[in-house]
Amino acid sequence: MFGFIPLIGFYIGQKTGGVVWAVAIGCALTLAVFPFERKITGSMRWSWVGLVGVAVSAVLALVTHDPKLFFLRAVIGDAVWGLAMLGSLVIGRPLIAVFASWVVNIPQAYKDTPAYKRSFWLLTFVWGIVNVARAAGRGYYVAEGTLDQVLVMQMLTGWPVFAALVGFSVWYPRRLAHRYVASIGGDVAMVDEILLGALEEGHNVELISGAEE
Repeated sequence: MFGFIPLIGFYIGQKTGGVVWAVAIGCALTLAVFPFERKITGSMRWSWVGLVGVAVSAVLALVTHDPKLFFLRAVIGDAVWGLAMLGSLVIGRPLIAVFASWVVNIPQAYKDTPAYKRSFWLLTFVWGIVNVARAAGRGYYVAEGTLDQVLVMQMLTGWPVFAALVGFSVWYPRRLAHRYVASIGGDVAMVDEILLGALEEGHNVELISGAEE
């Protein structure tokens, strides 16, 4: 949620004091945003995963004296998420549908419909392709670009892309659910009952989106 803050701090540290200062500031800011992550998402699980990634990237940057490697964790994270999404389609278990079932009690009758299967298959495919493409783009600039280019790429493909994916993930299933309800002669109010049903307590959007920066 607040992953861009350590990145900006790292960049400023690199420009003013070199890679050691950059790593120190980046790691310090990563720890500093922990309480805000918990307040917004209600969970720290992805923050801890992110911290491990920061630690590994920080060590690589210090050992190699290449500050761009601090951004490597985002490349690896995108690639893992993207390939996992696409792989889940191959085995017939779209990850977005799996995650949604942890958060919302969607009626089984709707899960058996082509509308449900098509909507969550496409959502998983889009998330997979976008994450793989983002990993490729970010990875290219980490390997070949300047630090300035890496930071710009990181920011442009961070929250703007995530917001677009979330918006599509809300709109598309509702669109297909509306069509399904209309086809059976149901009331429009049924759409919310189908897609929102009974929300499971103890889960949040972080569970289905991971840490985004």
